[in-house]
Amino acid sequence: MKVLRLYFTVFDEKAFNEVKEYLEKSFGRRNVIVHKSIVVPEFRYLEILNFDKDPEAVKKSIEENFKLKVKVDVVEKIIPSHRR
Repeated sequence: MKVLRLYFTVFDEKAFNEVKEYLEKSFGRRNVIVHKSIVVPEFRYLEILNFDKDPEAVKKSIEENFKLKVKVDVVEKIIPSHRR
């Protein structure tokens, strides 16, 4: 499963929530996950599960609509089966 990760260069709670809502509308609420750092609680990033679009287009859309700088990564996650 491909996952898109969005890292924010500057954390702003209001802007972060607006971006999260925008992504939930675009990709579905169940596919957007917020991760928080244990070491630095202010650091958060978003993951979009089952991602199959162009990551640069999503980045450009967020940077233009919300005036934020984001870094994007696409990673492959392997979901283990629960068969015994």
